[in-house]
Amino acid sequence: PLAFRDLKPANILLDASSNRALLIDLGSVSPARLRLTSRRESVALQELCAETVTAPFRAPELFDPKSDQVIDERTDVWAYGCTLWALAYGCSPFDGSM
Repeated sequence: PLAFRDLKPANILLDASSNRALLIDLGSVSPARLRLTSRRESVALQELCAETVTAPFRAPELFDPKSDQVIDERTDVWAYGCTLWALAYGCSPFDGSM
């Protein structure tokens, strides 16, 4: 399975003719399950996420990944919740902006 890793309102395109939502900007898509086995891997993932994943929608485990941790598709569940909040209230649940 794959994880989108940068789910946010700006990456959802609504197609009115088919009533479908399409995900765009697939630059941060990666394997859904990553097993981190060293501090080096953790730091590399943290740096990658800092560059490719929008902070207000980033799952907490992507800010400071731990060694010997599995990162999985739950990061997208977190971002989905933040996205729903942003769509309902017009702002990010954490910083007041989108």
